[in-house]
Amino acid sequence: LANNGNFVLTEMEIFEATGMWADLGNDLPGTGNLVPTLTGVGSLAEGSPITVTVDHGLPSGNAWFVYGYSLAEVGFAGGTLVPFPDVIVPYLPLDATGKLVINYTIPPGAPSGFTIYLQSARRDVGPIGPIQFSNPICFTILGPSPPCVAPDC
Repeated sequence: LANNGNFVLTEMEIFEATGMWADLGNDLPGTGNLVPTLTGVGSLAEGSPITVTVDHGLPSGNAWFVYGYSLAEVGFAGGTLVPFPDVIVPYLPLDATGKLVINYTIPPGAPSGFTIYLQSARRDVGPIGPIQFSNPICFTILGPSPPCVAPDC
């Protein structure tokens, strides 16, 4: 789905003209059969803003974000933890609709071609397992745009 020139992940892989976001599947429903959905938008170019959103989480609950620089894809607490857990950010509050929006800027000098894997999780008392997992997503950072040398720049 197009959203102001960016794409929201709705299929296994979506490619944008200026970068790539991918939905890796493996979500796990929890209490109330809610399935949290992780999406990302942004051009992924060095210095560009991106937005990562969790939807359909437990209203007024919290989420943990797991960031990894490689894949783990290990069974954990009845689900699959896809990113290797290089960074874990706990207790991020979801709003009354179960949504969380994180805005970030790809820092200048970020290594071109570097892929980051993300997944959200939360404790759950549902019948499937003690942890509820969102779909994991990943994105690949693009390098800086080459300088324009055409006469009409």
